[in-house]
Amino acid sequence: MYVFKLYIGDFMMNKLLPREKAIKYGISSLTEVELLALILRSGTNNLNVIELAHNILEKVGGLANLENVSYEQLLQIKGIGKAKAIEIIALNSLYHKMNIVKVKNYNYANNPEMIFNLFKKEYSKIYQEHFIVLALDNKNAIIDKKVIFVGTLNYSIVHPREIFRFLIEQSALSFICLHNHPSNDVLPSKEDIDVTTNLLEISTIINIHLLDHIIIGKDKYFSFKENNYL
Repeated sequence: MYVFKLYIGDFMMNKLLPREKAIKYGISSLTEVELLALILRSGTNNLNVIELAHNILEKVGGLANLENVSYEQLLQIKGIGKAKAIEIIALNSLYHKMNIVKVKNYNYANNPEMIFNLFKKEYSKIYQEHFIVLALDNKNAIIDKKVIFVGTLNYSIVHPREIFRFLIEQSALSFICLHNHPSNDVLPSKEDIDVTTNLLEISTIINIHLLDHIIIGKDKYFSFKENNYL
């Protein structure tokens, strides 16, 4: 009888709309699809809101990639118009600003482990490499961060002009690069070393200093600074 009641309870919980489910069982009871559906609020004539949320996450390759999707890319997804596209962009921007507010007053220059702990949840479980730049102020606190590109790291793809344009726009005095290795092998490849060497040379000329390059794995990291590569 007890098992039967549990089964009925689970069945009823799964039948609830996201808002009702969150109110009755708590926000943590919602799946990724249901959380997105709660934000979207409504579906379309052809898709209910759960189907729409599922369609969005499927098209962008999962929740981890939703942060980097553009307004134009969202408009290409069935069921997404201008209003819903801008809602998702606003959600991403809010999440981004919340993270910056939480970490902006901390000196990260000499603490790669802290940076790893800060970003491992976000980047250690995704299946594509993300190359991220952290812009730092005169106290080595984070001003802002930007995903420069998504894909396999190589010398030709990482364009220094994009990185330094971002840093100059933020009035950064120094910066830290990080990227993830989905394989969990955090030892730098030749491409990783070439990219870092190139950025270090340019940073010396431009006088916006590269303080570290950190490779993020699932449960470990590699710091170029700690290992005397910088």
